[in-house]
Amino acid sequence: MTDLTLSALASARASTAAPLPWHFALGIAFWVAGVTAARGLARAGMFAPAWQWAILIGTIPVAWLTVRCIRRLLRPSLADLPQVTAIVSIPALLLDGMVMTAAPDLYSPDEPVRRAIAAWLLWFVGVALAVALTMRARNGLTQETFL
Repeated sequence: MTDLTLSALASARASTAAPLPWHFALGIAFWVAGVTAARGLARAGMFAPAWQWAILIGTIPVAWLTVRCIRRLLRPSLADLPQVTAIVSIPALLLDGMVMTAAPDLYSPDEPVRRAIAAWLLWFVGVALAVALTMRARNGLTQETFL
């Protein structure tokens, strides 16, 4: 498994077509999209317990599209796709953590809904990373190729 250390960040910059700041800019853009989606879904009542499984399942194709956007915009090799996907997720995860702590009402004024949104955001990142690993594996690139 690849470490996300400073050397890994530096190697990701060297091994991808897009410069590293673009990774972070895309992560921030995905964060804005995620907050916007979460607020809209919360207003529609989609984070109610009856809908939570539907939201989680519905996230899978959206996460796939997100990874496709990463692949299209940043142009990493398939070998680097999981690492680049993880790097893109860093600013989104950090912003979620900071905003959930400092301004939680940005997501929802209702505490149970905020917890559901936080779980959904973590799920989304996990699914996106799994999609990136699957895309790499489906193209004949296994973990042994990189060790």
